[in-house]
Amino acid sequence: MSGMSGVSNNATSNILGFDYQKFIALERCLSGKENDVIWIECFGDVAHNGTSTEVKHHSSKTWLNDTHKDFWKTLYNLMSEDSVYDNFTRFELLTTSDIKEDVYFL
Repeated sequence: MSGMSGVSNNATSNILGFDYQKFIALERCLSGKENDVIWIECFGDVAHNGTSTEVKHHSSKTWLNDTHKDFWKTLYNLMSEDSVYDNFTRFELLTTSDIKEDVYFL
């Protein structure tokens, strides 16, 4: 069989995205202090020490710019769930996308 990318129930990209979240959470564990708490899929994708991080993984090459859906979906989530994010002082968008040089707000 040559490739499964066209199969409608192929969850490979979703699984890779969640595995990437777990990798980021592990990195936070290794760089954190004893008894730190790392939240996955509770307060954003990964939350730790006052920082909520949205993690976006792309299997193919993508470019993050000021019209990219990853940025706007992240901003929407932050604005629409204000009570969830009251305890955070830093918000991050971590992506595998490249960032264009002419992007104004990144």
